Amino acid sequence: KNRYFSWQCSYYQNYIQKAGNEKTGNTFTDEDKQALNEAKSHELPNLFLLKSRLLFDGGYYQRSLAEIAGKPLDDFPTLRDKLEFTYRLARIFEKTNKPDKAVKYYEQTINNGKNYQYYFAANSALMLGQLNESLGNKLKAEEYFRICLNMRNHEYQNSIDQKAKAGLNRLGK
Repeated sequence: KNRYFSWQCSYYQNYIQKAGNEKTGNTFTDEDKQALNEAKSHELPNLFLLKSRLLFDGGYYQRSLAEIAGKPLDDFPTLRDKLEFTYRLARIFEKTNKPDKAVKYYEQTINNGKNYQYYFAANSALMLGQLNESLGNKLKAEEYFRICLNMRNHEYQNSIDQKAKAGLNRLGK
């Protein structure tokens, strides 16, 4: 097991080094910019959050939740990890039809992350805008789309802003 983890770390380091290399990397898209920022930070991702994210992205919501469920917020040492933890819970609860829990964690992520460069708060506002739009609550949807657009200098700025603007356009704003 340790040999496998060591291999994963070296594999990760190889690709993150390429992302940070001016000759092999670029910053055309928000994802490219994020990879460059990650390469510059020299921080390894939290394994519990990474597993949860990958399981979530694959549609394995219960398994994603199992990776982080029951863990206290203090188990995540960095602000980024704390924000991702609450954001990840919100996403899982939204996809598993527990909107009240999702809203609670999205709002917690917004409140704790709105002044930082991480994308979790802005995307939480976007998700709450979309959730309220789907429920027919146009005023609340508009409020969250505007909260999203008022957050500046965060990761994935362009793509998140485009989605929030599209939400306002759908609402006729």
